[in-house]
Amino acid sequence: VELPYRPATLLTGKGTANHRRSIHTIFAIEMINVLIGGVNVPGGVLGISTNYKKRWGIQADADGINLSPNGTYWHFGAFDSYPARPVQKPMTYGLFDLTPCNSFSDNFWPISMENPKKFGLNYDIEFFITAHTNPIAGYISPLLMAELFKKIKFVLQFALEINEATEMADLVLPNAHWAERCDPFANLPFKFQGVGEQDWYWFFRRPMVQPPNPEIKHWMDIMLEIYDRVGCMPDLLNWCNILWSLKPENAFDPQKKYTRLEMYDHFMKDRHGVGIDYYEKSGTQVLTMKKEVDEKYPGPFVPGRYNIFMEYWIKAGEDVKRVVTEMGLEKEWDTDDYKPLLDWSPGRSFEPKGDYDLHLVNYKTAVHSGSWSMNNPVLLEIGHTYPWIYGVMIHPDQAKRKGVNDGDEIWIESEYGYRAGGRAHVTEGIHRDCIGISGVGGRLAYGEPVGRKEGPSWNMFFGQHLDNMDKMNSSLDSAIRVKIYKA
Repeated sequence: VELPYRPATLLTGKGTANHRRSIHTIFAIEMINVLIGGVNVPGGVLGISTNYKKRWGIQADADGINLSPNGTYWHFGAFDSYPARPVQKPMTYGLFDLTPCNSFSDNFWPISMENPKKFGLNYDIEFFITAHTNPIAGYISPLLMAELFKKIKFVLQFALEINEATEMADLVLPNAHWAERCDPFANLPFKFQGVGEQDWYWFFRRPMVQPPNPEIKHWMDIMLEIYDRVGCMPDLLNWCNILWSLKPENAFDPQKKYTRLEMYDHFMKDRHGVGIDYYEKSGTQVLTMKKEVDEKYPGPFVPGRYNIFMEYWIKAGEDVKRVVTEMGLEKEWDTDDYKPLLDWSPGRSFEPKGDYDLHLVNYKTAVHSGSWSMNNPVLLEIGHTYPWIYGVMIHPDQAKRKGVNDGDEIWIESEYGYRAGGRAHVTEGIHRDCIGISGVGGRLAYGEPVGRKEGPSWNMFFGQHLDNMDKMNSSLDSAIRVKIYKA
């Protein structure tokens, strides 16, 4: 079989996603891969293999446009951006019903949580369950998020550490550490279904050590017990049959009770032909299987075409405009981006605003990963060998104009009225009109003394503001206008 060779790839990331009109920017960049025929071919951009073991594959609709298995079967537990979904008044706090051309809308929930009735939500969040995440520190201003959490009647947190979310919870249950768990699902399934020359593989994680107390369990074991006690286990099993696309011989009986490992065993036998017993008997950690050529590079084998001119956005935008007008939100929920030709538009921070003359940007470092690693003393020690990681990057020209010297304590105040302190690091490694903050520092939890108040966090300067969000995909615009002055 002869395959096209396209030694060129364009990828998007955090920089393109964190802007008010990010969906146009992302689609425009990724579209170049489509135009040069570089999707899932040798040398091109390689994604998830939709031809995984001939289970699904891409289908085409009546117009000849490719349909992803995301949207047609939910095999990866996600929605797709095409075709557009029906628009209606929101039923959930994520306002997903107002984003018909996107896969998620999670960033809207703090806004709707502040004023549910504004969005036609006639119920309050009474019970909130969180695991492996920190919604207090990881969204917008942690002080504002803490106020929103106070509105929830009961918060259950499965915890590995004492962080901001843990300290706001009504009930905290210890969660087994990844090194203490038996995890046939070490990652999401699609992580192991990549395109390329490598074999199919599935990683099985066994516990390396035992928990210090036998009462410490995998959080999903506890959740399954909760589902069973409240009587919704049949609904969960039915959804698993659909989401996992289980064959009849591997499907769950909604009237039976399954353990977590038994459920994983059904999935693995259905997806890979072997279950947990294979790993136990062979002593292996990884199952590998050979790929065929259309599984390695499915790009040339898709039956249809890709959208280039987003004609379906026109009707979707009209539907969104009609619904938000009925809700009285037409002035706040703009629909200008529902235009078929991909384009770039400036974000709100391009507009001057009083003496807020600088753009606040955030960036990643090699030392830290989000908020998770800020309480690691080894990583913190390494981080302190680089003056910019916990400092505030400022260009020499701006530092001179503001009368700020390297190492000075400064105040940063955003256009939204939020203020936090930091230590100036004067460097030419940043644009003269910007100041930069890395990661999610400035931790506030008393249970995290190692990382507590180590540098500021970008999240401290942003609240719930629809005018600074992409209404098509809920992206937060990370370019915020600020002013600085010496403390």
